[in-house]
Amino acid sequence: MLTRSELLALTGLETGQLKARARREQLPFHYNPESATPDVEDRVGWRRYRAYDALSIIVSDEFSRNGITSLNDAAKAAFNSIGLGFDNLKEHGLTGTPVWVGLVRWQEGDTVGTSHVGGTLTDIAARVSADRNNFSLVLVNLTNALLTLLNRARLVSGDLPAFVAKELGISGE
Repeated sequence: MLTRSELLALTGLETGQLKARARREQLPFHYNPESATPDVEDRVGWRRYRAYDALSIIVSDEFSRNGITSLNDAAKAAFNSIGLGFDNLKEHGLTGTPVWVGLVRWQEGDTVGTSHVGGTLTDIAARVSADRNNFSLVLVNLTNALLTLLNRARLVSGDLPAFVAKELGISGE
């Protein structure tokens, strides 16, 4: 588990930004300070985070930079789409075919909706074009997000990249 300081270093957020996003439900994971893991430090009120939480924040921030203007919507897109690309990421690793996650906004007649996608660009293109005719797509490179996370981990501590990779179940660094 990561401390708040480690999470901030891995995501590039400042303490105030993390707290504001938590209050506004703009984090791409369930945040409940009362449900911290039961180790000694947590018993005195410290919240611990997973490497997956850090990756989710990085992806959420990329969504907000790539066209999703609301931090709430970016957090929801990250939360809903990362799982769709994560198995592919484990399969392709960091040096194989890049894996992407995305938000599809579509319209059919008067009906407007969204869906989430994940996988290689070929997989996503096949799925979206088969399902929809009139759509827009916002993508985030999940492979690059993970590389960003690992590079930031190297700057924080020599042991942190191995911990992050192990916790996420990723190889191929």
